[in-house]
Amino acid sequence: MTFLKDETQINRVLTHYEVLKINQIVYKLSSLKNTQPNKFMQHFDCEKIQYEGPNSKNALSFKHYNATEEVGGKAMKDHLRFGAAYWHVMRNELADPFGAGTAQMPWDDKSDSVENALGRVDVFFEFLDKIGIDYYCFHDRDIAPELND
Repeated sequence: MTFLKDETQINRVLTHYEVLKINQIVYKLSSLKNTQPNKFMQHFDCEKIQYEGPNSKNALSFKHYNATEEVGGKAMKDHLRFGAAYWHVMRNELADPFGAGTAQMPWDDKSDSVENALGRVDVFFEFLDKIGIDYYCFHDRDIAPELND
């Protein structure tokens, strides 16, 4: 697990406090993944999504994407390097001009607390693991609360 050492390692300059908060989140995730695997995977009641082929009746399976299948001398996962944007997966309530959002996110209490932010991060990384996504991006404002300090 790589930690941020200072603000120069990323595209925009973060305050020391922001770097500290991101490092705390990364540390928490690494400790959950390495020492408490059952606690880490608690939000989605399903196994990791697997390739089962086009005839599978399992709604939670890949029908055409097989990460390990070779295409043109490379595995599909190397051709199709999927990533998830934190805001789109965890913060978007799916609202539109015609009404309020319909996304159901029982893990999010809609507060700006640090505990709620850390809880969302846990769910996000569980989602990435379950669906087999290796890459992600985020805006610091979406991942950490303002805290008014």
